[in-house]
Amino acid sequence: MPAYSKLRDILRVDIITGKIPAESRITIAEIAQEHGVSHMPVREALQWLQGEGLIEIIPNKGARVLPVDAEFIANVYETRAVIEGLLARSGLRGFHEDDLWRMQQRYQEFCTVAAESQIDGIYAGDRRFHLALYEPSRNRPALEIYNKYTELLLTLRKKYGFSGGRIEAMVEEHAEILAAAEAGDEYRLESVIRSHAHGGKQDLLDRMTTAS
Repeated sequence: MPAYSKLRDILRVDIITGKIPAESRITIAEIAQEHGVSHMPVREALQWLQGEGLIEIIPNKGARVLPVDAEFIANVYETRAVIEGLLARSGLRGFHEDDLWRMQQRYQEFCTVAAESQIDGIYAGDRRFHLALYEPSRNRPALEIYNKYTELLLTLRKKYGFSGGRIEAMVEEHAEILAAAEAGDEYRLESVIRSHAHGGKQDLLDRMTTAS
């Protein structure tokens, strides 16, 4: 893993957990000194975190940490829902028999990891299932946006967890997504994908409210 990736992941956790509070000012020099790295990986890490919406880079002054609040979470999920709807439709148009088989296999794998209730495994299984549908779209810019938020949402889930019935709901929602793909119904597919994203958004917002 490149140095900037490790640093990015550390800073992401520090921001989401509140170790680095919202509205804090952080500088490249301070981060470099604290983590024992050169300025270049710090700059790259900050650029990435700005892309995730966690910080605002201020020229010649470092960066300001932005609040991770309900509005931020809603915006991330709603943006992702639009991108996922696009990827689902275009992915389905590029589907071959092997792609559908792969998606069916990923669904079975997700059911297995969902029963174990481990957040890392659930998130990895969820991502593999969705990518089996999205990658045939060959829409790299949209895939990059989808992937950009994966680690961010995983870090948030590690902090807040899932509500009691959310994992079971994810299994059911994945079954609906798979059924729409098997039927070749791209409009139904987009609808269930968006509903799936809405369920994730609402569950995380509820968990944040409970924790506050």
